[in-house]
Amino acid sequence: MAGFSGDDRDLFLRRLRDAEFAILALDADRGVRTLEELYRLDRHNVELGFYLAETFFSAGELERAEGFFKKILAVQPGHFESLVYSGIAASEAGQAETAEALLKQAIERKPEAFLPHFALGALYANGSRWDEAQSELTRAIDVAPVPACGG
Repeated sequence: MAGFSGDDRDLFLRRLRDAEFAILALDADRGVRTLEELYRLDRHNVELGFYLAETFFSAGELERAEGFFKKILAVQPGHFESLVYSGIAASEAGQAETAEALLKQAIERKPEAFLPHFALGALYANGSRWDEAQSELTRAIDVAPVPACGG
């Protein structure tokens, strides 16, 4: 609701509640369909678009998620999470150049974040770019060190 920018706020709120009740009633498909309808009415709602993208990403529907990430980035080009997850989705789809560009943009936005460094390192390792992979994975560890195991 916070990202709403459409014309009919009351209708949006009613339909959002419909989606919420559907999800609470364990009818996630109907809830997600309702949210998709709402997003079509309010394409500038980055929060709603990201919720849908993240839902599809988590379900392994990367192509569907990627469509939402692209729409979000068209509205808000520097949306960090969309850059990261778009990069990961592109990497999974074998689009190494696109993945690299998106992950580098994410790193420019937040150089202290673990995930884009880790994903870029994995991308480089997958392409046998060992020195670059080591560099990015080292950066990932530097920004989020792994606690020592044992005791």
